Amino acid sequence: MSDWYGGSSFGGRRYLVLMPFFIVGFTTLAQRLSTQVALWAVAVLTAWNIALMANLTYLIADRYDPGYVRLFGGQLKALQYVPREFVQGHAVRALVLWHVLHEAPDPVKGLTLLTLEAVCVVACMAIAAQGQFWGWVGGAASAAAPSRSASA
Repeated sequence: MSDWYGGSSFGGRRYLVLMPFFIVGFTTLAQRLSTQVALWAVAVLTAWNIALMANLTYLIADRYDPGYVRLFGGQLKALQYVPREFVQGHAVRALVLWHVLHEAPDPVKGLTLLTLEAVCVVACMAIAAQGQFWGWVGGAASAAAPSRSASA
């Protein structure tokens, strides 16, 4: 493959055609795990993915396959670059970094994006606080699990 990095993109774009198979496997796994274990797994994998983005952006950042040793070894070093991943967004560029980037300030765009992000965070927190999300997850898992009778 001439470009192992996928054209400087991050993620598994080349695996999109296999997504239906992944969904079947992950659904089966999620049904067998407790809700707490599943949530911890999602949290750990999310943290790993964020560190991996920083690792590939700031430490590896070349066109050649880094190999497993360099990839895994860079994960701890990449933690110091994680905050930079969040500063790359359009809101920060429009409100804070416009002078450094030699662009015109765009407070309407920046504040609009920040407002939309805040609305999403508040909505997620409200849903989680009401227990609707966790009840739905638990209810979906128990509804999908086969019932076991006492006589069996």
